[in-house]
Order: sequence, then structure tokens, then C-alpha cells
Amino acid sequence: MMRSTHATPDWTSPITAMFAAWAIALAPLGCGRSLAPPIAAEHGDDLRPRRGGTIRLASIGDVRSLDPAGPTDAVSLEAVHLMFAGLVDLDERANLVGDLAESWDVRDSGRSYRFALRPGVSMHDGQELTGDDVKRSVERALHPSAPNPSASSFDGIVGFDAFTSGRADHLEGVAVDGRYAVRFQLKEPDSTFLPMLAMHTLRPVCRSGGWRYSDAWVPCGAGPFGDRRRRWTQRFAGRRTW
Repeated sequence: MMRSTHATPDWTSPITAMFAAWAIALAPLGCGRSLAPPIAAEHGDDLRPRRGGTIRLASIGDVRSLDPAGPTDAVSLEAVHLMFAGLVDLDERANLVGDLAESWDVRDSGRSYRFALRPGVSMHDGQELTGDDVKRSVERALHPSAPNPSASSFDGIVGFDAFTSGRADHLEGVAVDGRYAVRFQLKEPDSTFLPMLAMHTLRPVCRSGGWRYSDAWVPCGAGPFGDRRRRWTQRFAGRRTW
């Protein structure tokens, strides 16, 4: 009679015994009910959404930058998306929806995008968002002085080459079209323009961010969360402490 080619496990082997112990320990997790999600102790039994408060994010890595025009990474992007709002965004089903822009028109066979801003939008510093802020933020993010790894994603904007090479002081393809409107002109139709605009790169920053990127700046935008250092700066503005 032919002997089976399947070897019998050696249960006296330390490695085999260790894996067997793990399997026994994990077995109840696989066949039991799913674990309930954690509940914050300070909320008690009230799990209804509430407005305001402080959000704390933990990570094993260091945050490289909280500036949308800076060298963001997977760790910092989560915070950047909470601190800065864009003209458009993606909803929970990944559909494009208006955010700072209440509407937009696409003309010139897909080469021209005009965004109508929501009037009365307040930035973290209390200033109202206008079309000038959008244009300034776009040029700040795409200027060659900014360490922005995603700048080339917007090379389809008219005047991009001249602006990023220093041959032009302003980006020709971005124009303010009224206090609450801004227009983007593309070289060619680009179906990826709106989805890319939903990312963090060109999200408007406060006027304190200036026209050019700077490390000496407290991040300030129009997102649902702001940097606590800005509130401290505003509270003690004009005071001298010793």
C-alpha cells in the first residue's frame, strides 16, 4: 500500500506549537459578533453630531507641513483637508460638489471654468473670501518658490509655463471675474481639472499667507477646523509679553 505524501505535523516543534496557540486565541474573534466601535467617554450615551469642539489626530510619523502649497504627505493631508476648503470637493460617494463655490459654468468647449463663490464665507482670520483671495492662493501655490510637488498637475492652465519659469509676475489663465467669481482658462479641454481642483493644492489660504509661500506662517484657511495658534495670535495681537 502506498504511503500518503502529506507529512504529519510535529506538534512538539516550538514553532508549530506557537502557531497553534495563536490559532486557538484568535478563533473566538473570527466566529463571534463584530466588535462595537469605541465610544468617547466624555460623550456618554449622546452620540448625536455636535457643532464645534476640538479634534485630535494621532500619528506615528511627523507632519511635514500644514500648508496646501507645501510638501504634504499622507500624514499631513488628513489635517490639511480639515483646515482648508476648496472651490469644489468630493462627497461620500466621490461625486464632485460645490464647496466654496456655489456653482460653476464650463464654456469654450471645456477650456473655460467660471466659479461663483458663496458670499459671506469667513476665513479663520475673520476676513471674507473673495475672488482676489482665490487668485492669490492659486499663484502662491504654483509659484516656483513654493515646494509644491503637485504644481505640475495644473500645467494646463494658460500661462503656466511663463509663470512658473519666472517670465510672468501673474498667472494669465486665472482671472478675477467680480468680487465673488473667478475664472480659469485652460490650454485644452481637460476632464481631470475639476477632480484635481478638489484636491488640496489650490485651496484658498488667508491673506496672511501672502502672495508667496513662507514657512513663517500659521496655517489659515476656510475649512471646518482651524489652528489654535491663530486664535492665540489674534487674542494677544498688539500686546507685548515679557
